[in-house]
Order: sequence, then C-alpha cells, then structure tokens
Amino acid sequence: MSTIARAWAAFAQAAALLLIASALFFPSDIHAHALLTGSSPSSGQVFKASPTDVQLHFNEPVRVVRATVSLPDGESQDLGSWGAGGDVTIGPLPSVDDGTIIVSYRVVSELSEAVTSSGRNSQAHRLGRSPPP
Repeated sequence: MSTIARAWAAFAQAAALLLIASALFFPSDIHAHALLTGSSPSSGQVFKASPTDVQLHFNEPVRVVRATVSLPDGESQDLGSWGAGGDVTIGPLPSVDDGTIIVSYRVVSELSEAVTSSGRNSQAHRLGRSPPP
C-alpha cells in the first residue's frame, strides 16, 4: 500500500471515529419534526360540559396550518388558532350535548422549512362528552 493510500485510510478511520465519538458524547435533541409534549384537555378525556378550546404544547415553536373539529353528527368545522412559540390554543369548540368530537390539526415547525415533510405534524385529539346524569 502506498503512503498516500495509507494516509487516506488513516484519515478515513479518524473521521469515522470522530463522528462516532461526537454522536456518543454530544447527543442532540434535534427531532425531525415538532413533538407534542402535552395538551389540555388531554386526548380521550370525557367531560360533563363541552370544553371551549384545546391547548397544545410543543417542544419547539410551531405555526398552525389547519385545525378542524369533527362533530358526532359527522359535520366538520374549521377552527381558529392563537398562541406563541410552542404553546398553541385551538378553538373555539362548538358545544355538543353528547358524543365524541375530534379536533384535528396540522402544524409546521418554525425551526424547519415548511416544504419538507419532516417539518409537519398532523394529529387528531379525541374528546368525549357524557350525557348529564
């Protein structure tokens, strides 16, 4: 093996070791998309009275692209959204007497480009309402 070939092989080995070491010793919190870290009310919660909105908490700043609610009768309505950073409120939710409503939303991370699929997050939030006793 020539001297140049050995030098390139040593360089490649050193680069690989450096890459592995940086991954082990400097872990990153970078995600492919914004992660939902909490919500109020939580998905699946059952209420005696309809909630007026849904508050969503993400690990990074997001922008709501679309939010809708599906009602027990199958009708769907667009919803508004407001908030700043990773905290977003979706609503106002229509009042229902009984049944399950599904709040669906699509957000785009403010930290990544909107054109990439990794910058989008689409979720459904299911809320139920029990009939009065």
